[in-house]
Amino acid sequence: MTTETRIKALVDHQCSILCCTPTYALRLAQVAAEQGLRGEDFALRAIIVAGEPGGSLPAVRSRLQEFWPQARVWDHHGMTEVGPVSYECPEHPCSLHVIQDAFHCEVLEPASDDAVAPGQQGELILTTLSRIGSPLIRYRTGDLVRAPEPGLCRCGSEDPRLEGGILGRCDDMVVVRGVNIYPSAIDQIVRSQATIAEYQVEVFTKDHLTELKVIIEPIASLQPDEVPHLASELARDFQVSLALRVPVEVAQPGTLPRFEMKAKRWNRR
Repeated sequence: MTTETRIKALVDHQCSILCCTPTYALRLAQVAAEQGLRGEDFALRAIIVAGEPGGSLPAVRSRLQEFWPQARVWDHHGMTEVGPVSYECPEHPCSLHVIQDAFHCEVLEPASDDAVAPGQQGELILTTLSRIGSPLIRYRTGDLVRAPEPGLCRCGSEDPRLEGGILGRCDDMVVVRGVNIYPSAIDQIVRSQATIAEYQVEVFTKDHLTELKVIIEPIASLQPDEVPHLASELARDFQVSLALRVPVEVAQPGTLPRFEMKAKRWNRR
């Protein structure tokens, strides 16, 4: 099915639940708006996103709920190797509870394997407690999370809560002029600009130093005289949030790739 066909199916069948990556949920909303549809034309009451970081990013959730205000966005996290791992906290929309009955979880410093303090970032390590067919002991997930705080959550759950959900992948980090950059940080900043339809990131080496550049595609309805202001505003947001100068280039509408599964926005050359 094409994106347009899926949108027609959602409306015709009055589907109430949508499951996909956060990238594709944003794409569906964008194409639906281009077709003149509004969120009220859909019967969606829940949007479950998984497969990539983004479901626990406030900017991504905000963009989705702007178009579908009647639908609750739920983040979900799991892996082929271990199955479903966590569920979103009903009291903390940008946090995930690890299913304690199914997993023993640890959060370790990736380089040293030392345990990190509660609230600090590290790699999520899982030991399965109930999988008979493929048990795993201290499995390195590669997922970057904040170590859970001890104690009972406000929602009443004793399951460990990962504040901010999945922050990124340990192996996706890029060090640019001494600053650690994760794709989720760039995604959060870019998605805060509602007039950006899509973007790409180029990582390259210049004078033996790692550099990155962001290429943005404005929405088609943005006036040409507003585009330079959008680019300069985004560059300023990068400077404020990352303490780093990130060049921003502008692509013509419709020229950057779209994704239906996991997005591949980062290109290394």
